Amino acid sequence: MSRPRKALAETRVIARAVALLAQKIEAQSIAIEQLRAGQPSQLGRVEDACRILNVSPATLHRRIRDGSIKVVRHGRALRFDLGSLATATEARS
Repeated sequence: MSRPRKALAETRVIARAVALLAQKIEAQSIAIEQLRAGQPSQLGRVEDACRILNVSPATLHRRIRDGSIKVVRHGRALRFDLGSLATATEARS
């Protein structure tokens, strides 16, 4: 087999392997998203929300009052859905 033909054959083998890996990665990505969707949300404290949003507690409380951040109240304690805060932060970036 001549050198160009051998190189072409190797290129085709590599292309098939890459395509197969891409399919496997896509399947794994879908499986991960399905697992994440089934996970219960985690609730965090004020300190956690401030760290995720990179704001001060005063700013966090102001956003709670204006309705831009959702909060769960347990008596006087405030709890935040950390997953929704993280996606809100990504959306603002």
